[in-house]
Amino acid sequence: MDIEIAIPKEGIAIYLSDMCIPKNAPNKEAAYQYLNAMLEEMPQTAFAEQMGYAPSNSEVKLSPELAAQVDYTPEQREQFLLPDLEYLAKQDAALQDWWNKEFKA
Repeated sequence: MDIEIAIPKEGIAIYLSDMCIPKNAPNKEAAYQYLNAMLEEMPQTAFAEQMGYAPSNSEVKLSPELAAQVDYTPEQREQFLLPDLEYLAKQDAALQDWWNKEFKA
């Protein structure tokens, strides 16, 4: 099925996913190595291929074919909208309830 992405005039709501190292991590050096390894070209490319997300590391260059499917142009990147995390934190329970009623029902 051919699908094209449409960008709303209001902008592109981006998805954020974080990784961190707890301050009481027993092996912080290994944790840093793991995080750094995840940002290298091979895992970033595999993630783009398997999950359909653009790389987090802007230095990673995807093949033109893959980039056409998952990456953003500089003009599109200018339209990124960051989520209002304070609002989302306050509305988390209501949003979860809505999600469960609408999509899990």
